[in-house]
Amino acid sequence: METETVQQPVITLYTTGCPQCKVLEKKLYASKFSFNIIPGAEDIRALGFLSAPILKVDDKCMTFKEACDFLDGEMINNVD
Repeated sequence: METETVQQPVITLYTTGCPQCKVLEKKLYASKFSFNIIPGAEDIRALGFLSAPILKVDDKCMTFKEACDFLDGEMINNVD
């Protein structure tokens, strides 16, 4: 019997170290996901955003609220 390999999404947190950035970082550490952190406002502006944090999952960028909703949903769906 073959087992299906589920590919992990590529997750990047763009952060300035603000309080909301720290909330997302804490949620990411509590999740099952591996992720990268990119500090600095320049990278956030390069994505076309003016405020931090931005969570990028594969090719989709999310604002703080969208990212919290995504991570909260993933944590609820993956409770063993």
